[in-house]
Amino acid sequence: MRGQGVAFVLVLTLASVGSLASSARAQLTLDDALRAARRANAALPVARLDAEGAAAAVDEARARRLPTVAFDGDLHTGFPERYASSDARAQIVAETPLYDGGRLRAAVEGSAAAADRARAGYHRSELDLDREVRVLFATCLEVDQELAFREAGVARLRSYQSVIEARHAGGQGVAFDLSQTRVRLGEEEANVADAERRRAAVALELNELMGQPLDAMLELAPLPAPELAAAPPAGQPWLGAPEIAQSEAEERAAAANVTAVRADRWPKVSLMVDGGGQPVWGNSNLALLNNGEGWGGELVLSVNMPLWDAGIQRSRVAQAELAQKAAKQRVSVTHRGVELAWQRAAADIRGLQREVEVRARTADTARDSYLQAESLYRGGAGSALEVLDAYDGWIAANQTFAEAVLRQRIAEAELVRWGTP
Repeated sequence: MRGQGVAFVLVLTLASVGSLASSARAQLTLDDALRAARRANAALPVARLDAEGAAAAVDEARARRLPTVAFDGDLHTGFPERYASSDARAQIVAETPLYDGGRLRAAVEGSAAAADRARAGYHRSELDLDREVRVLFATCLEVDQELAFREAGVARLRSYQSVIEARHAGGQGVAFDLSQTRVRLGEEEANVADAERRRAAVALELNELMGQPLDAMLELAPLPAPELAAAPPAGQPWLGAPEIAQSEAEERAAAANVTAVRADRWPKVSLMVDGGGQPVWGNSNLALLNNGEGWGGELVLSVNMPLWDAGIQRSRVAQAELAQKAAKQRVSVTHRGVELAWQRAAADIRGLQREVEVRARTADTARDSYLQAESLYRGGAGSALEVLDAYDGWIAANQTFAEAVLRQRIAEAELVRWGTP
């Protein structure tokens, strides 16, 4: 008995040292993982550059409505005189649109809609990345929980096996009990090895998302229980989902395209003013290539109006209007899909809260049942089959509890994904 007491104290001492060492190591929080992933992700810069490019396109569309000023010139000579003149042109040319039926304004609206769509796409990439990190983080914690109870189970089986081995050495007929226990112990050790493999695979993916060395050790901080009232929160948080912003931007772009296509039926009027010189020299006294001679200025009012195109314009308008109707319908479909995803996640969390509570109590009860069965066997009143059955129930209860917690975490990640503006 004294030796067992020393061994027990030694086990407690080693466990205390391990606990202190574990607490001394910094634990990775979920917020830290999310920030690291956003800094290191390779896809986010691409989405951000797309958004910046779309914003630059808006500036271009707006600038096209303003006057432009340019230098325009040429130099021309040839021989003989009757074949070609010798003249030049050097002008400052200013040009501005006067009327285009609304095409340029529609181009600005379409570019602004494209920019909004690109920004929503960038936000969508952020949320998709966050969801992936949250799921991997929760999965890693779930495997850690599995490893903890499986390793505890292996330790209990080994202790139980030592009791049977002692009886077997004393001449009792427990050879079958011993072989059954050894089989179960081997299976559990294999299950621990499998859990360690799955944990390493999840950690590999999480390290890659965070931009860390793939073999970096991960010690994760526990997560608090998801908080969600029995009733859905006030308001409609899913309306801020980037998918809705994208679909609405696509509808605005389609409406702008209808305006632009309709504008092609109207006249286009522009004004051009130029000033400069058109000198003539050499073998001719007339500027044959250019339209004048000497120094001066010029004003050109340009008008272009379509008269007949065999129905091309009417067909283009019809196509644009149909595309606008389709975009409007996609907005409705997107609204319903996003709301469904959010409500499903909210319902899952509320339902899983009760399941997690029940499974936690069941796991505690299953542990007590196993300890009771093992105690009865040690006292000679129980059978090895009862002990192993109780052990299986204990492990299974812990496994289903861990899986329920993981499902709750995944539902929480989905709730954040579809309800973050």
